Amino acid sequence: MFKNTLGAALLLSCTCSFSQITITTFDLPAGGDHILTSVALTAGTADLSLTGPNTTWDFSTLIPSFQRYEIFDAAGSYSGYYNALYNPFTGIPTTYGKVNFTASLIPIPGLTVSAAYDFFKKSTTNLKQVGLAYTLNDSLPLPFEYNVPDVVYNFPLNYQDADTCNFQYKPHHLIPTGTLPFYYGGTGTRFNEVDGWGMLTTPFGSFNTLRVKSTIMQTDTLYLDSTIGGFATPRPLRIEYKWLAVGKKVPVLQIEENIIGGAPVVTNVTYLDSLRSQVPYVGISELEAATDLQLYPNPASEKATLEFSLNKAAKVKISILNILGQTASSVSSQDFPIGKHTVSLNVGSLEAGIYFVSMESGTRREVRKLVIQ
Repeated sequence: MFKNTLGAALLLSCTCSFSQITITTFDLPAGGDHILTSVALTAGTADLSLTGPNTTWDFSTLIPSFQRYEIFDAAGSYSGYYNALYNPFTGIPTTYGKVNFTASLIPIPGLTVSAAYDFFKKSTTNLKQVGLAYTLNDSLPLPFEYNVPDVVYNFPLNYQDADTCNFQYKPHHLIPTGTLPFYYGGTGTRFNEVDGWGMLTTPFGSFNTLRVKSTIMQTDTLYLDSTIGGFATPRPLRIEYKWLAVGKKVPVLQIEENIIGGAPVVTNVTYLDSLRSQVPYVGISELEAATDLQLYPNPASEKATLEFSLNKAAKVKISILNILGQTASSVSSQDFPIGKHTVSLNVGSLEAGIYFVSMESGTRREVRKLVIQ
């Protein structure tokens, strides 16, 4: 009797651990989240067509090329210029913004893209992109609004769900006509399909996941001026494979590919990870470098000191993050005057290990690794 009951309990436990999950808005990031990921140069020999119910995906042999933080800036914490454009009072309401590491646009004579940034609005029913911004020639901001939003997910997400949305973006409506020497915009269609569920394994671990396959068709339009006219340029068909897990906030694995000449070309492989000491870490400096940011002693045991300089008065937020990007300690969030500053970090209450000290100030963000003994 006891053995049969125990066997049934074990069988039920195994069945539940591999059961189909549901993804809701609460499984996605919130403003202020910092999440560590690894980037691989290739997906290896994996068969991306493998999917369906109760599928096992093995990506354990992925080789990370470098690591970085995916940082989700809360609304109101953007640079001053973008705070004026993306807000619920005069601009476009957003939940968070983040750097887009793979964005591109039609080449414009004399201009190069030095940064790209996306703005999102999250609700209980969906996640949609409502804005984007490019930085041209390291200094010129180029903001856009999605007058027809790009719906990234509809919630809740379950196996075999499918949806389609059309989207359109154009220069932000608060930018006066004629400010830019050209017109740039775009239209597109996104088709989402939850085409599989099951166990995914990466170098970070194994996760019970839903897989979302997104197919994106997009056309960009550029008008240099009213006399020269313009042209429309279709982008390559883009396919995103995203494996989502409960509570992980970002895909535990995301693989993107473009269809070039009828053949798929992988353009991005990113997965949730912890710090790997032998893998290069890419520090975060979105708009300007803070070469004078110093952290010592390192390693530390009870206290560490952070030194930095400001070329103008600013509000500075300092946090200590664990290797998963979660806030282990909020050190400071206050106004500092122009000049050099020293902040003491009390780390005696933290367990020994590797952490990151994050300093955010207006358009500037820097992260430094800290070892606690």
